[in-house]
Amino acid sequence: MKHIKLSLVSFLCIFILNCNSGYRAPYGFFLQQTTFNKDIYSGNSLGEKVGEGCIVAYLLLISQGDASIKSAAHNAPNGGITKIYAVDYRKEQFLGFVQQKLCTVVYGD
Repeated sequence: MKHIKLSLVSFLCIFILNCNSGYRAPYGFFLQQTTFNKDIYSGNSLGEKVGEGCIVAYLLLISQGDASIKSAAHNAPNGGITKIYAVDYRKEQFLGFVQQKLCTVVYGD
């Protein structure tokens, strides 16, 4: 009986921890490299330019950067993006907390 209770509690803990509330990338503790689209564009072209803004964190102690859409559009080559068609997000992390990086990627003209 004790093993059944322990198994049930373990299952419930794992189930609750894996509940995904909202639209986000799956979590990988050892290594994660995912790109996903949150803002869907219904047109045929994504534009000629791509811009990216990133935030980087180390050991959950230091975090720096700007991953706003405005920053990503400004960082595009040849004068930046003035008309945004789509926005993607990229998340990379190593060993959960050693190094984390979140980037906003914008496409447009």
